[in-house]
Amino acid sequence: MGYRSEVGFAIAKKPSHIIPDFKAIEPGVFDKVVENEDAIFYYCDHVKWYDNDEDYPLVEAVSNYFDLLDADGRDDEYMFIRLGESDDDMECRGNYWDNPFDFGYVRKLVFTVDEYADSV
Repeated sequence: MGYRSEVGFAIAKKPSHIIPDFKAIEPGVFDKVVENEDAIFYYCDHVKWYDNDEDYPLVEAVSNYFDLLDADGRDDEYMFIRLGESDDDMECRGNYWDNPFDFGYVRKLVFTVDEYADSV
């Protein structure tokens, strides 16, 4: 079965670059692809996402594309987030926080306070 991840990424549409058709590289992998006039969003859950492995051409294509954007100083044009199965396995690339899909992640503590507990 292998190790699985939840992966999403948003890419701003800019006249200065062409966004590859990631759906065509590995059809059926994405659970959701949403596009509007400003950006495109890809999402897949429970996917094998192994870096530096030629058996995963989609991962290689996505990573290479973001490497090109990074090299051109355009990391504000994309946001990539991968959450692995382990609690400490998370990868985040890019700075497109102000994307039209509100795509990001939330990190918070949760708790329940017993009504009989001492409070400060």
